[in-house]
Amino acid sequence: MTVFRLVDEDPAKYDVVDNFKALFMMSDVRFITPDPKHVGLTEGEIGIMDFSGFSFRHFLKVATNLSSTRLYLRYVQEAVPFKIFQNHFVNCSPILTRIMTLIRPFVKKELFDVMHFHTSGYESLYKHVPRDVLPEEYGGYAGKFDDLFEEYKRTLYAEKDYIKDDSNWQLYDD
Repeated sequence: MTVFRLVDEDPAKYDVVDNFKALFMMSDVRFITPDPKHVGLTEGEIGIMDFSGFSFRHFLKVATNLSSTRLYLRYVQEAVPFKIFQNHFVNCSPILTRIMTLIRPFVKKELFDVMHFHTSGYESLYKHVPRDVLPEEYGGYAGKFDDLFEEYKRTLYAEKDYIKDDSNWQLYDD
């Protein structure tokens, strides 16, 4: 499971492309790292996108970067090297659910079917995700966000040579 949220809520500092790059990098490292609770690599992903502090100005930055957003959606729908088990959107305003209905025609049914929107509290999230893997800020038992983030940053830094090695990012023609 991976949780994505704003570290700095200032819309002036929000860069959509940098966020997509970070998401890709985190996913790439996550899926080359053995899962300590299972034998082997992770089979799939549960993503949680936390919209705390996400304002209309943030949304405008996403909307004005439609080409990047479309590429990201295409990657998620056609090229991710793992199965997306669930995607949860927490702390979202009711307007986000309306916006999602607008983009629904551009999202494959299989992906849209695993999307869940939680507009008030976390009780509905607990129906899908065990509390023992959720951060304390969500009423879970896995630890505090900051501690979990620091732990994951150590994992990213440990794989910096892999990330920087261009031979890991080549396209192969069949």
